[in-house]
Amino acid sequence: MSLTLSFAERKQLPFSDILKFPDSGVGENFTWLSKIRETAFTRFCDATLPNRKVEHWKYNDLNFLTGQAYKLPCPSSSSEQSLSKPLRAKIPLDNALELDFIDGVLITELNNLSLPQGLEVTSFADANNDQQQIIKTHFKKQSDSKNLFVDLNDALCSNGILIRVDAKAELSAAIYLRYFSSGSNEASVTSNRVIVELGEASFLNLIEQFESAQSNQAQLSLQQTSVALGDNSQLKHCRLNLEAESAQQVSAVRASLAKSAVFNGFYLGLGSQLNRTDIDIAHTDQHALAKLTGIYLPSNKQAIDYHTNIEHQQPHCKTREVFRGIIADQASATFNGKIHIFQDAQKSDAQLNNKNLLLTNQAEVNTKPELEIYADDVICAHGATVAQLDNKSLYYMQSRGINREKARKILSFAFIRELLTHLEDDAIEGFLSSKFSGYLSKIS
Repeated sequence: MSLTLSFAERKQLPFSDILKFPDSGVGENFTWLSKIRETAFTRFCDATLPNRKVEHWKYNDLNFLTGQAYKLPCPSSSSEQSLSKPLRAKIPLDNALELDFIDGVLITELNNLSLPQGLEVTSFADANNDQQQIIKTHFKKQSDSKNLFVDLNDALCSNGILIRVDAKAELSAAIYLRYFSSGSNEASVTSNRVIVELGEASFLNLIEQFESAQSNQAQLSLQQTSVALGDNSQLKHCRLNLEAESAQQVSAVRASLAKSAVFNGFYLGLGSQLNRTDIDIAHTDQHALAKLTGIYLPSNKQAIDYHTNIEHQQPHCKTREVFRGIIADQASATFNGKIHIFQDAQKSDAQLNNKNLLLTNQAEVNTKPELEIYADDVICAHGATVAQLDNKSLYYMQSRGINREKARKILSFAFIRELLTHLEDDAIEGFLSSKFSGYLSKIS
């Protein structure tokens, strides 16, 4: 069985059919999510497809979606067909706990994993009553979403995992989530959801890597990762979007930080036909810290879009956010970073910076750093720059015997090299340094 979804005629697809997705026999296990999924599907149908008049989608041309009919494939069959298509790149991590997803579906057998003490990983299909309540709580937090792609993901969501870390558990091994879009013979849409709960004074290193096959057919991937950090807990989150140029992905990262919690996020995007990531962080109690570092490197005619929203809801919280982009050829990039300081969030300390390097006259970047401040005792700053490679620096390096193309590569890499130290992980840093070197060789 295969359903077809059209953005232009989405109201004609009854939710009763959506509820049957997938048809692999596991759909009946999700009756406890039916009401939430139905509400999300209603919001999706009632929403208007964003156009350039909508501020948060101003630089995303989504017209191509209206002329495309997307199949909702049976996850079981698509996964079996895709098992022979491994990810092209793998980070050489020691003792990492790896979980693989094909077209949004978990193919790793959780029962075969040897989980360390203090860690619990459960698929939505196997969730008990307590776990179901946690999952539903995370779904309900998105009920005020104005993003119809988030609503569609919730409506389709029968694939997902819940990761729970016990209080005071400090896991030495990283959790490595690897997502692969197979590129089917038909235009299709896939969905996925990851929920993470960190207990008090716990620590987790979470790595997410996205890749895709090069395909002539559109494959729209919808993905959400939502995290709840307990008091004094810490999360290192590394998210790498390494999809092919033809890929279409709309994803979201949402985190709530309790008292003295630390969220350290690193984000990398190479760009594709549609590559949009929304990052929402909420300081829900005092003395929380959010550190966000991002790099985007679109080339050819690729597009990439990062929207971040940091909410200081309580006093004495801190945010450090730095994003840098290198835009080549005729590619385009969008960065919209917002920090919202609530009226009661006195003593907030927030810094936001975005820098961009254009390698050609045809490259384009749209940057909009924002501060929305309602408290009067704060330390806040933001800034953005757009520039090209400095001709004087190029000339100096050429005068020292370095040819122009190599000089461009060295200067470009130096522009983003500093941010790699924020990873605090030699394996990932080495992996990305190698990728950047190959990437810059092609575009310089």
